[in-house]
Amino acid sequence: GIIGGSGGDGGVAIAASPVMQTMPFTSESLSKKLTSAQSAAMRDDRQFAGSRLVRGESSGDIGLEVAAGFWLDELLSGVLQTTAFPANPSSSDSDAMVNGQTKTFFLFEKRLEAESGMQFTTFQDCQVSMMSFDVQANSLANMSISLLGLDAVNGTSQGGGSYSSYDLDDQMDTNSASLEFKTSGDVDIDVTAQSFSLALDNQMRGQQAVGYFFNAGNASGRFKTTMSASVYFRNMDLYTNFVNNTGFKVFLTLSDTAGN
Repeated sequence: GIIGGSGGDGGVAIAASPVMQTMPFTSESLSKKLTSAQSAAMRDDRQFAGSRLVRGESSGDIGLEVAAGFWLDELLSGVLQTTAFPANPSSSDSDAMVNGQTKTFFLFEKRLEAESGMQFTTFQDCQVSMMSFDVQANSLANMSISLLGLDAVNGTSQGGGSYSSYDLDDQMDTNSASLEFKTSGDVDIDVTAQSFSLALDNQMRGQQAVGYFFNAGNASGRFKTTMSASVYFRNMDLYTNFVNNTGFKVFLTLSDTAGN
């Protein structure tokens, strides 16, 4: 299982009882990547003198099914490095988030069953480097996140705190989704989409430093948003906007069975 929760604040100690949320994951590749350096000292037998582990990195991806809930709100806040209302001048809604420069750090716990029993790896000081959504017709909505952390600690017991699970009824399917295209003046562009993908990318990079086995920190780059869609054209309005380099707006709405 994968469990995510708030914890760690750029090197600040994790709370004694973190609030952990089980996530509806479909795949994961979280790992502690280790790098070695090989000695170049000359030997008479022409063998390498030896090697030593010199660097570690905590990173990986998690594939998820989109579901309404606390964990999704927290991850959105993380990837947007959001400025919350009312400090956000672009927002007219108290629930709105816009990309900013306020970092959120997460603790992820990964559980694997081994011959000797359950093994747990805690990925600490994680930031959401990238988040992408994949919306296909007549299916569940899917998403993935890319994480960049600092340390990863192995153990045979859970880290403590409280654990709660997601509700399957909170999952979002694409039959209840809507995708709207509008001009910059909010005039509807009549388009029906077959599929849609959206990626939010912080273009993060690990900061290597002397005296640090793991990264000294993780730096954010420019915030970059990209999208692609396969659509049915009812007229040439969208195409005309595109070839004329005229800006337009895209609204994607997902909801669960309760309308959240």
